[in-house]
Amino acid sequence: MRTRNLLCALVFAATLMGQAAADRNLTATLTAMRNIGAPRAVLAPQLADNLLALANPDHQPSGTTVTVFAGQFTEALIGNTMAAANMGQVQRCLTDALRGSRSNLRSASDLRDWLTRFGVDPTKIHAITKSFLAIGEEIRGPDDLGLQKTGFPLK
Repeated sequence: MRTRNLLCALVFAATLMGQAAADRNLTATLTAMRNIGAPRAVLAPQLADNLLALANPDHQPSGTTVTVFAGQFTEALIGNTMAAANMGQVQRCLTDALRGSRSNLRSASDLRDWLTRFGVDPTKIHAITKSFLAIGEEIRGPDDLGLQKTGFPLK
């Protein structure tokens, strides 16, 4: 029994360490995006990898869906001088959605609000948010689709 408990504790600790590393990697990628000269061709796949690392292995979104989102997100935010505190809030939106800890609608609405604050073009915000919802649906299922029957208001 003690061996089993110890094994469970070790697995739990390894999971937490993996999540912490994934969080640090995402922070580094978002920080790099603030540089206007940052290479999009490097950062978009790096962001996709960071996001996939955050997801529960039993509820992984498809690599294609995440890659589309990462490309759109990187293109919109590269060179944006978002404050470190705001970057943390954006990271929380991404992390919560990938871990399935909040509803798709709430996570997407929060992300849309932050993109608006950063001055991202509304047509790009719409595309990014739509891709972000697709990731959430692959993780959690279409749990919020009934709430957005009219157009695309996420509030």
